[in-house]
Amino acid sequence: MSESQAEHQTEQEESWQTLPVVVFNLSTLRYGEGDSLTVYDDVQPVLQKHSDCPLFAVANEDGVALGKKTMDQVRFEYRRTLDQIPELLNSFIHLSHPDSQTPSLRKNSLSRMPNIGMLHYIEKECESQYIHVDWARSIFVGEGEVDMVFAERAAMQFMPASDFFGRK
Repeated sequence: MSESQAEHQTEQEESWQTLPVVVFNLSTLRYGEGDSLTVYDDVQPVLQKHSDCPLFAVANEDGVALGKKTMDQVRFEYRRTLDQIPELLNSFIHLSHPDSQTPSLRKNSLSRMPNIGMLHYIEKECESQYIHVDWARSIFVGEGEVDMVFAERAAMQFMPASDFFGRK
């Protein structure tokens, strides 16, 4: 390796940060569907307090697989959520469901929560921003049993949305 290549590599290594992330089950951030999809009032102020680490959302979106929503509806809701919550670095949605009537969506994927496959995308997104994820210090904000299992499998701290947002 030449001296200039070594200097460049050192500069790149020095620009990397190791940070925890906060990952939300998408349902903890919003309610409603379609045009009536709304972000909870408490989301913006709380997320602004956590602007020192990357923020993401994940979800099992069963609607398409179970014939309750179209892909266009899911895309609309996805874009609407990201527009309403600019603090989110990104959001990842898993579409398949083991009970789907659509053969291509009838599966139990490694990316379907409580499996942790979606975290791979979060890790890659962070790496594109020169961030190493500190999973041990990261938090998963959720509501139910699937969310608790997801956090446990990922070795992340689980925090109920009611505690994270101060909801009653």
